[in-house]
Amino acid sequence: MRNLTPLGWRRLQEGFGDEAPLGDERAFWAWAMEQGSAFGLAAYLIIGMLGGGETDFPGFNDLRADSHPVRMAWALDDIRRALIAEFLLNPRFYMK
Repeated sequence: MRNLTPLGWRRLQEGFGDEAPLGDERAFWAWAMEQGSAFGLAAYLIIGMLGGGETDFPGFNDLRADSHPVRMAWALDDIRRALIAEFLLNPRFYMK
């Protein structure tokens, strides 16, 4: 599994706020799952891009089974949609 870079963590803080646990992908996942659908979907996309799965991120498979690109497009708010777009455009800046 890849990890987030320091720039990736800074961007997550901008996209999720100061309450998000930074520096630990598993802690971030657990926190995002408690926050609700837009946060959970964004975390699912980020953890998926990192190569994570159900073994290390409980609930990952449940989100995958319920995910559809159209649902994600409507469920993500503007802040999280912009965050995901940046990660998709320049993954090597945010992930190693």
